[in-house]
Amino acid sequence: MRFVVKEFEVSLVGDHSERTIAIGIEDEFGMVFPSPLTNFIKSEYYMKGKSLSSQKNVAYAITRFFNYVYKNISMPFYTSLKVKGLKGIKLEHAAAYITELSLQTRAKIKSSHYVKTDLDYINNFFH
Repeated sequence: MRFVVKEFEVSLVGDHSERTIAIGIEDEFGMVFPSPLTNFIKSEYYMKGKSLSSQKNVAYAITRFFNYVYKNISMPFYTSLKVKGLKGIKLEHAAAYITELSLQTRAKIKSSHYVKTDLDYINNFFH
């Protein structure tokens, strides 16, 4: 299982439509199911008229964070999420993720701008 970003078309009034972004959960067979995380993208970016690019950027940051958490789900710090699911996500989980990104910055794997941008998006998500 992993979180993925999908772009799709939304039908509007009349013959109008526009592209938007959603977050999905991809299973081991490649099937993608809608995630409630899409509501964050929709309410904070799409409904506020943010560009498709802005929606994509935040969606990718959120999926990277949740994929990191899921990858570490067997570690004691994350095991409560097996029972609580998305509702069990706490700032401490985000802090661990940001720490990991910061270590990658020190190792010159990621840029500090990349980490700051992800931090801003994740802060907005928790807010």
